[in-house]
Amino acid sequence: MTFYLGILSLIIALLTYVMLAEPAATKVVMFFAVVLTLIPTTLFVFGGVARGISSEKQEKQEETTSLNQGA
Repeated sequence: MTFYLGILSLIIALLTYVMLAEPAATKVVMFFAVVLTLIPTTLFVFGGVARGISSEKQEKQEETTSLNQGA
């Protein structure tokens, strides 16, 4: 996840430069290109992390429940 956050910061830095230095048409195109690129990627990366954590919690809870029932 740290690798993805590094890439995200570089893209934001590039977008900031474009917003400060380029004409309006280029700003609009770059903004939409970045949004269309980052939204699916962000959902994939952080959605996968959230699913992984919740499934680990569920497995631990099932183990605890089965151990308590067996005792």
